[in-house]
Amino acid sequence: MKTQIQNLLNIGRAALPRRRTTGRSSLPAFIAAALLLSTLNPQLSTCFAQGSLTPPGAPAPTMLTLSQIEPRTPISTAPFIITQPGSYYLTTNLVLTTDATAIWISTNNVTLDLMGFTISTRVSRGSGAGILLNGDIRDITIFNGHITGGNYPYLGYGITCIASSPINVHVFNISVSECSIDGIVLGSDNSTIVSDCTVHDVGRVGIAAAIVSRSSAYQCGDSGIAAINATDCIGYGDTTTGISAETANNCYGFCSGTSFDSDGIVVNSAQNCYGISWYGDGIKTVVANNCYGYTQSGGYGIFARTVNNCYGECQAEFNGIGIFAELANNSYGFSVSLGGYGLYGTVAIGCYGEDYSTESGYSPGIGLYEYIANSCYSDSPGQGPGGSIPYKWNMP
Repeated sequence: MKTQIQNLLNIGRAALPRRRTTGRSSLPAFIAAALLLSTLNPQLSTCFAQGSLTPPGAPAPTMLTLSQIEPRTPISTAPFIITQPGSYYLTTNLVLTTDATAIWISTNNVTLDLMGFTISTRVSRGSGAGILLNGDIRDITIFNGHITGGNYPYLGYGITCIASSPINVHVFNISVSECSIDGIVLGSDNSTIVSDCTVHDVGRVGIAAAIVSRSSAYQCGDSGIAAINATDCIGYGDTTTGISAETANNCYGFCSGTSFDSDGIVVNSAQNCYGISWYGDGIKTVVANNCYGYTQSGGYGIFARTVNNCYGECQAEFNGIGIFAELANNSYGFSVSLGGYGLYGTVAIGCYGEDYSTESGYSPGIGLYEYIANSCYSDSPGQGPGGSIPYKWNMP
């Protein structure tokens, strides 16, 4: 440092103009050199320590824990019993090798994510379940995966709640197939929900919950879908009903049973629905709006108290009815049944009834059979355009 200062002083002296001196030191030259020194190296005035170098404490961890990265409990083997509230997820496919239940949920406040994996079995005609809700538990969510009994072996149930009534249960994005008993059955509580699920090939009930939406159930031994409210659903039942509910909106129900009680859709209110039955009623309801009902071998295309903007058709050989309703508005009833009726009821307004049974030797059908009809039209080979109407107005 001393050498550096001396060099800078020499540079400063060399920069000053030479003049004759009397042997004394030149004060202006010294001042100029000092100014030049401070300009060229301002750091020379800050040569003192900047603070303590002692660490304030031990180093803190900087990495996240496993529970912070994935704050859920993994499930990789079955059977597995959930006894603590929390979030759980599958890490692989689960395969049952004994007649048992894969996952038991025995506590409240549980979320189970199947992560797209499958729960299956190698047990022929097993009676266990893919997921069992054990007891009157509440606040359960199950989603995103598959449950199947395989091509030949079977589970007893997909998701069920034997002898219990769970509360606030939501099942969504789940597919269930090849179960010897039920697909997804969540009990009778009004807060159970099934959405965006599919069930295929089960021995009894496909889907049963308070609210069922955007879901389908095919090849169900008893009924396809049972709900309080069904929206945007498809239900196929083999013996009882395709869809049974209090209200149905934008639904399709089909039943292939051979009983006259085997109905396509059975509800209190049907809106924009399509019901088909081979032997029973296509749609059986109190009120039908914008609906289509069809029966192949008996019963009624639509059986209701009030129908609005509906179409009912019956292809039964004898005594079938396209639409049976106390009040029909702007609706069309069609039948080809001997002794049958296109539209049968008490009051019809703006309706059209047809019956095209023509086989000789049998009583012909009647297009429109109403006590009061206004602005209606009836067509049948046996009765002619007038049908059977004691009081009619504005009719051709």
